[in-house]
Amino acid sequence: MSTGQYLLAFLLLSIPGLGQLLLLIWSFSSSTNVNKRNLCRAILITGFLTGILLVLLMIAASRGLVTMRDIPALR
Repeated sequence: MSTGQYLLAFLLLSIPGLGQLLLLIWSFSSSTNVNKRNLCRAILITGFLTGILLVLLMIAASRGLVTMRDIPALR
């Protein structure tokens, strides 16, 4: 892929809704350029791992807030 093709791909992927759809199409299509397919797969994997990390951080933060209620000075 050329630099212009990468820029166009990033521009299209930044559009909400359409970007997620294109990620899925380009990731699993056998007719897509190999570089674009690998880029989209990497973006999907990164997003999935980021989502898992955010969920774990939210769980840790909520548990921390729950335990703060048990501290007498904060009542």
